[in-house]
Amino acid sequence: MILIEDVKSKYGTEIAMVLLCCRLHFNTEKLSSLQHYIDTCEINWDEVIYLSKYHRIEPVVYKILSKVDLPAAIASRVKQSQFFLVQNNFKQALETERIIELLESRGIKCTPYKGVAFSRQFYGDIISRESSDIDLIIAHNDFSRALELMTADGYIFENKIEYSYYKEKIFTRNNSLNFDKFKGNAREFHIEFHWRITENFVKSITTHIDSYSIIPIKSF
Repeated sequence: MILIEDVKSKYGTEIAMVLLCCRLHFNTEKLSSLQHYIDTCEINWDEVIYLSKYHRIEPVVYKILSKVDLPAAIASRVKQSQFFLVQNNFKQALETERIIELLESRGIKCTPYKGVAFSRQFYGDIISRESSDIDLIIAHNDFSRALELMTADGYIFENKIEYSYYKEKIFTRNNSLNFDKFKGNAREFHIEFHWRITENFVKSITTHIDSYSIIPIKSF
């Protein structure tokens, strides 16, 4: 394993800091090492937060940073950011559950993947991975009924023009179609319905709804 001091020397203090947090997450470093690094290095915290956002690992970094002594202003900032991420993920989980129940009440089987489902399956909770949208796998034959339900529920069909033009051919051209729900001018939820989890250029891999086992959202 490359020494943190070598990473710091080659890539900078802040990227070494983020890497140290990741190592702690995977139990390959000690908490005392992180505390010593914080106490002895001049850290640009704006850069640490930017790097965490850029690499989509904010939940992991913030969880680790909550275990050490930080400057008061930074500790408050980390706590607020962590709270926002937790709140957002729970909001996404509740909407995922609601949409699944809505679809299944009309006989449409669907399976969540990525997002909060991925976090629950691979991290053991719904807050260790940032989630900005909801991904659901359905059989493409069910999409027209899903479209009716989603628009009646207040969602805007993002691919309306494309879908109207290509009709059934859309299911061989695309691997997903998307919906948005807004609260005022702000987008509240973004949902992607997939019938294949690969892009068209990956011809050898296809996905069918029956090959997935649904991860119960209520267990989150």
